Amino acid sequence: AIDIATELLAIKPHLVSVRNNLALCLFHINRMSEALVVAKETAQLFPENRFAEAALGRTLCLLGQLDEANQIADQLVTSFADQQDALAAQAEFLSFLGRDDDIVDLVDFSDNIVEIVPQCRGLLYHYKAVALMRKGHVKEAHAAWKHCLKEYPNCPPAKMNLDELKAATDCHAPWAEVLHKWIPFQSMTAIVATL
Repeated sequence: AIDIATELLAIKPHLVSVRNNLALCLFHINRMSEALVVAKETAQLFPENRFAEAALGRTLCLLGQLDEANQIADQLVTSFADQQDALAAQAEFLSFLGRDDDIVDLVDFSDNIVEIVPQCRGLLYHYKAVALMRKGHVKEAHAAWKHCLKEYPNCPPAKMNLDELKAATDCHAPWAEVLHKWIPFQSMTAIVATL
């Protein structure tokens, strides 16, 4: 994917989705500094692109640069995106930072946007459920996960969280994302080998 993205960008350097995916791929193979460079370049080239803004914030967050990530989040919450992919990226980024009130506000804002496919709307409700659960609103979180699965029946993290809630004992919910979204595969492999 990195090779193809690099080839495409050599021909058309302003393909924002290719740039966003390149940064994500670089992160996942543990090329962190390169991922950050691509994410910063993309956000600078496309200052009005709300997805690129959230992608940069996410990269900063995952690299432990929380002050910078929170500065981006502070800007982001003054005006949420009006496009579904950008809204989903913003919700994921805010969830990584633990900005639960902002996530609830974002999802409530998104309810007024008609042009969101059910799978994306379901994912937004998953992030809202996680935020509500972290705030101690278990019943509301449960209802939000149910809403998520109505819109996106195969949403794995929503199913996992609901299953844990039903188990009642040894419940570790909420989980916003699976571990490999947070930690590159190579890092997880190295941790397992060390253990």
